[in-house]
Amino acid sequence: MNLAKSFTSHKLYSETVNERKKHRLIGIYAKNCESWVVTDFACCMAGIGTVTLYDTFGDAAIEYIINQAELSTIVCTANHADSLLKSKADGKIEPLANIVAIDQLSAEQAAKCEQVGLTLLTIDQLIQEGAHLETQLNDPEPDDIFTICYTSGTTGNPKGVMISHQNMIAGLAPQSHSSIKLYNSDVHLSYLPLAHIMERIIVHCLTINGSRIGFYQGDVLKLKEDLAELRPTIFVSVPRLYSRFYDVMQSKLAELKGCKKKLADKAIKAKLENLNKSGKVKHCLYDKLIFKKFRAVLGGRVRIC
Repeated sequence: MNLAKSFTSHKLYSETVNERKKHRLIGIYAKNCESWVVTDFACCMAGIGTVTLYDTFGDAAIEYIINQAELSTIVCTANHADSLLKSKADGKIEPLANIVAIDQLSAEQAAKCEQVGLTLLTIDQLIQEGAHLETQLNDPEPDDIFTICYTSGTTGNPKGVMISHQNMIAGLAPQSHSSIKLYNSDVHLSYLPLAHIMERIIVHCLTINGSRIGFYQGDVLKLKEDLAELRPTIFVSVPRLYSRFYDVMQSKLAELKGCKKKLADKAIKAKLENLNKSGKVKHCLYDKLIFKKFRAVLGGRVRIC
């Protein structure tokens, strides 16, 4: 709430008009992290829509989005500050007026902000200031913009998709009626980009249920380390990565010979029968004898994958 009050008090949002209605927007440009989610929730509370920028976007795509959405404020990490400062100095992102730093910018970067006419603030500073503010927060309307998600831009300029609060609620609602239950003991590893609506829905669903969320180090090549450290109970991924896991497991099973091969085949058959009959995949014997090592690849505790 403190961050939401500071966003509103400082008027760090830009205002755009769409269908005769004003919308307030703030950009987020960072890899998945706690401050990303805190910013997202703060904007929800303040009735401010977020414009999410993929961490992998090039300078041209970032410049295009800032100008199209007329963003006056970007919440970003220090590693993206240099590109924003250069674009501002070159006169390519005229609307941008404020940078809210998630982590500490260097003294050189801070000085450059002043040189190019950007106001530099930090997340921590705004949270602390917000604790002393009595700013009134306005609840968003159902048709207010919750977020604008941009495509990757592989076939031209990125395209922005406007998602309203009622769109987001419609995306969250099915989980409450799902046979898959979430608990406050669940742990999720967030590594799919929060700039994509899929990961946003997952994070919001888990938060509603009081579940815990850990964030990857920022390098997908270290995902195995992150899984071993966090030991999530929920692992959400994309088909490409699941296929890699499948191929590795199949190659390991193919190496088995004799009795081990027969036992593995019997175990897989038993698990599939359980799945088809009851929807359950646990097996008190085979999970320990055969599948323990496979489960360990995802940390050993995954129950939803």
